[in-house]
Amino acid sequence: MAGVNVANIVVLIFPIIVLIIAIVNIRLLWKRIPHNEAAVVTGLQKRIISGGGGFVFPVWESYHLVSLESITVNIDVSGIKNSQGVPILMDSVAIVKIKSNHQSIFSAVEHFYKGSPEATSDEIRSQSKYILTGKVHEHLAKMTIEKIQEDRVHFSNEVKESATADLAPLGLEIIAFTVMSIIEC
Repeated sequence: MAGVNVANIVVLIFPIIVLIIAIVNIRLLWKRIPHNEAAVVTGLQKRIISGGGGFVFPVWESYHLVSLESITVNIDVSGIKNSQGVPILMDSVAIVKIKSNHQSIFSAVEHFYKGSPEATSDEIRSQSKYILTGKVHEHLAKMTIEKIQEDRVHFSNEVKESATADLAPLGLEIIAFTVMSIIEC
């Protein structure tokens, strides 16, 4: 009789233990990703998890987080000569971010991923600054300071348009570009 009771107890407890193990495994495999980040999962299947959750199987897959938040890029140029040969000092600010579509996220991770969302954002800031500084130089050389002062919006739009062509293949977009100050040196 005692043997039957032990067997009954085992039959009752075994499914509970299996259920607990299954729940723990599901919790370990499920990765919850906030709306301001994306996880690029590689391994079994290359995919993006953003603003939700998904399963990542650690033996076969790995994932890397990137921030989808806006990144401020300060662009300060000095001594660049305008179309009249006058040296200019200009401070401007751009807001860039990784575009939210999957192809852009894959591209940004491929070009900028540095091990953490913060380090990746710093790399995006650094590389974007080089591109934007070059575009500012290019457009400053074509215009007079008076023309830029008269129509900062036009100048900003020209810089933004030309930089967008270079940043888009990297998975980035320019949200805004603004000239803060411009003076002759």
